[in-house]
Amino acid sequence: MPLTGELRPINVAVAQFDTTVTMRNYLSLHLIKLSAFIASSIAPVILFIYQYPWKSGTEINPLDILGEGALVFVFGLWIAVILLSRPRGIVTNTLFWGLLFLYLAAVWDLLDEFFLIDHYYLTMKVLESMPSLVGVLVLSGGLYLWKQEQDYFNASRIKHEKDFRDHASHDVFTGINNAQYMEDFLTYTVTSSHHTASGSIFIFDVVMMDRERDSIMPPQVMIDLVNVTGMSIRSNDLICRYSGQRFVVYFDQLSHKEALTLANGIQQSIEALTYFASDDRAVRFRVDGAVYEVADLVEKNQTCEPLLRHMIRVHNSALT
Repeated sequence: MPLTGELRPINVAVAQFDTTVTMRNYLSLHLIKLSAFIASSIAPVILFIYQYPWKSGTEINPLDILGEGALVFVFGLWIAVILLSRPRGIVTNTLFWGLLFLYLAAVWDLLDEFFLIDHYYLTMKVLESMPSLVGVLVLSGGLYLWKQEQDYFNASRIKHEKDFRDHASHDVFTGINNAQYMEDFLTYTVTSSHHTASGSIFIFDVVMMDRERDSIMPPQVMIDLVNVTGMSIRSNDLICRYSGQRFVVYFDQLSHKEALTLANGIQQSIEALTYFASDDRAVRFRVDGAVYEVADLVEKNQTCEPLLRHMIRVHNSALT
């Protein structure tokens, strides 16, 4: 059935999921790097203890220790984050080794505050200066490769982010953004930039039509639905998951009539799909929703509540 400005009554079973974000730990993939990091922390200390005398209390400058110790801590923390959060690859390798050389130089400078070292020896000058130079050069290369990596991911998330990014509003099940993201986007990007007159919103629920049981939509199915929806919208549009099986699409600079055409395309694409459950049951989908003009919603929002909240309240009122 084609979508109109009116709504069809629906009864949506909303899935209740554990919203705890589970981050994969990649440390086991970097045992050689971890060993190099530990060795860089321990070896200089052993070398200095056996090679050089300690400074007296009056020769030690607490401020220098505080500043150089902070550098050691920060570089070490960045290395730990990379080992924990990144898989293997050239970007990870260059970032790690660049930071490791900077970390080694910082450790050397910190130990210099506790031990008496003859800086006239050429060997000491080289050991104190070269790690920083090598580290900066390697890290610069790593940052360039990381920038290329981000360009790739940015291109793949155009319809999920548009020109506004907030990783704290990330939906853990579908990989797109959640209701808070859409609310912030509408508040700071659409309303503030005076584009409200030509934007439309499509709010829709996806219902699994399983006659045998009340089906709770698995996260993987929602991911597939998001991908299908992404193919049916333009590059300058935006899709978010509001809650449960409800999604919100923002059509940039489209009138209500034009948005209805795209919304009909989304509906037809999703309702043409078939999901095969674990027991090989074929389950179809139904899309229930409506299209709203953002300018019309802003005009009728007399209470000046957040735009998305007002929009959902109007949508739910129409359902009842």
